[in-house]
Amino acid sequence: MMIPEIRIQSSMLLFNSISENEKKAWTSDISQEVITFPEIEAYTIELQEAWEKHGREILEAMVNLYGVEFRKNIIDVYVAPWNKSISNPLILNPSRLPEIHIETVIHELLHVRPFLCMTKIKKPSL
Repeated sequence: MMIPEIRIQSSMLLFNSISENEKKAWTSDISQEVITFPEIEAYTIELQEAWEKHGREILEAMVNLYGVEFRKNIIDVYVAPWNKSISNPLILNPSRLPEIHIETVIHELLHVRPFLCMTKIKKPSL
């Protein structure tokens, strides 16, 4: 059973690629304050630490419960504000506590086909 490494990281290029108009529209739309890149970096560290506590157990459970096989050794997760969390590329909005946001990582991993080989999906037995 191959368990991939999940690398949670921030990207200055991704952060800077979002226009001022998108930032203003996003923050006014959901009442989220404008965030700085150092704040993104700090959040990224917190999210990585939260993931490291249970990440391997979570991935092993995904394999055992659903019968999926990971096709990649490394899966990159980027943290970027002013967007919704998406699965390909896997980008998370830092709008939730890191301890809760690992659920979003699980959610995105379970439905993005480039990361998984879905030939052996099975229903979980409870």
